This record gives sequence, structure tokens and C-alpha cells, in this order.
Amino acid sequence: IVNVFYSPLKSFATLLGLDDSLVDNIGIEVRNKVNKSKFEKIPPEDKIIVLPHCLRSAQCEASLKETGVQCTYCGKCAIGIIKEKAEPMGYRVFIVPGSSFVKKIIQQNKFKSVVGVACHVDLNQTMMALSDFAPQGVLLSTSGCFETKVDISKVLETIGYYDYKKEEENV
Repeated sequence: IVNVFYSPLKSFATLLGLDDSLVDNIGIEVRNKVNKSKFEKIPPEDKIIVLPHCLRSAQCEASLKETGVQCTYCGKCAIGIIKEKAEPMGYRVFIVPGSSFVKKIIQQNKFKSVVGVACHVDLNQTMMALSDFAPQGVLLSTSGCFETKVDISKVLETIGYYDYKKEEENV
């Protein structure tokens, strides 16, 4: 239903003088709520995390390879922190330079669910396109396509990291 009304709602928001990112925010929130239960039942080994390369620091020395940007864990941005927490849980993490690269990752990897981090429009549209995969999305806290930021705790909460740590501590 959210997909069907997306374009008319964007036009209506613009007509009313509203920030049309409001429509994307609502779409993201609705998809997160609708897909949460299914997402949580899928093991991390069957999930991927897609991070935008714009999270990188201007001083980032990571190189671009066939599978995306290869983080060097320099500590200058959120990417290394997220990877260090998510990968031991079983998640595969991809750092992508754009939407065409996202398509490539999706075509070349088997997965049952995805966590995406992006700006309003990109995140909502990607979640729309991947609706069969119980996507979960986390909005960038600052956008602008260069040295953007994300609330790391929201990403970790989304992937179940805090529950994972509790289980690990009880072993």
C-alpha cells in the first residue's frame, strides 16, 4: 500500500509546501514496523548490511574493490565500528558507492534480509525495491553525500547487537 501511494503523496506534500522527505520518513517507519518480526526471525548469517560510502571520512584510505569499499578500520568514521560489531554476529557488510553498486551486491549475494543505511529518498526507494526481503532501514543523521553521519546505536539496535551481547555474556 505504501508503494502504491508513494508518488501521489510526494506530489501532495510538495503541493502543500511540506518537506517531501516526510513521505520517505513515513515509508521507512512503516516498512520497519511491518517487517520487524520477520526480520528478527532470520539469522544474521542470512542478512546483509549495506552502508553508503558517504559515511567515510575525507581522510579515508580504503580502496574500492569488486565487493565495495574495503574498510581499513582506521576509526575515523562509523563504518569500522559497525563492521566490528556486525561481522562476528554473522552479518555480511557492504560499503557501496551508489545505487547501481547496491544492485550488483544484491544480484551477486544470497540473503534473506537486509539492513540499509542511507538518506531519506535512497533508503525508502531501496526498501521499496527489496520489500520481499524484510528490509530494515536506518536513516543517516546528517546527509549531503560527503562525511555523513549515522546513529551507530540505532544500527546496532536494528541488528540485535545488544541482545547478542547479553547472550554472549551469559554463556
